[in-house]
Amino acid sequence: MQIGTPHRSAIETRGLRPIGELARNRPHGDRLRYMAGCRCPACRGANTAYERMRARARKAGEANPIVPADAARAHIQALAAAGVGRRTLSIATDITEATLWAIKRGERANLRRATEKKILAMRADLLADGALVDAAPTWALIDALLKAGFTKLAIARGLGQQGGGLQLRRTRVTVRNAEKVRRLHDKLMADAERLVDATPSAVLLQELLDEGYLPQRLKREIDGLPESMSLPKKISAGLANQIAEAHRRLTQ
Repeated sequence: MQIGTPHRSAIETRGLRPIGELARNRPHGDRLRYMAGCRCPACRGANTAYERMRARARKAGEANPIVPADAARAHIQALAAAGVGRRTLSIATDITEATLWAIKRGERANLRRATEKKILAMRADLLADGALVDAAPTWALIDALLKAGFTKLAIARGLGQQGGGLQLRRTRVTVRNAEKVRRLHDKLMADAERLVDATPSAVLLQELLDEGYLPQRLKREIDGLPESMSLPKKISAGLANQIAEAHRRLTQ
């Protein structure tokens, strides 16, 4: 079914990509496909479900309409003038730096009211390094590191903590500690020793074996392959990268 682009001018005035472009690779049953003009049963059903959800939210006083970004932009600029940077504001509001930058530069003409409220609630005197912010985003980064194979002790040492455990509260953390965790997360997740799911690598390895490459040849091409050629559930990112590179090189 051909996807059209109705209401293009309204979309463009919001500073968004055209609906047709956004919906092009979405499956049927996604509301974006309905907005782009598809009226198949699945897309009509997705739109009906969305409208019912919005009606319930409005009835419960939880509407989150699109509003002009002017007030949020002025507030971000005022905070910047008071010395509050985008990174600190991002940590405090859990809004991405890219979004805050786009609002500040006028590249975002509109935003959701809930986003506006988060920004307008910020005060320069509460955003110093020692100010307390919600710890949930910080612990989400820590949990990602733990899943990648890093221990709490290693994380604590990376943060400069000398005690026996990770000394961060679950409810609130300082802006300073939130930023330290973010930097450590970015550094460690770029480390070749972090653990990743081995399933994609196992598929590539099996494809090479099916192509006729002998285990001895693959072990010469890829350092660290197990003798059995059977990968555990998790492997280092470095080994995963080696397998992917060997697959690319040998199947060109």
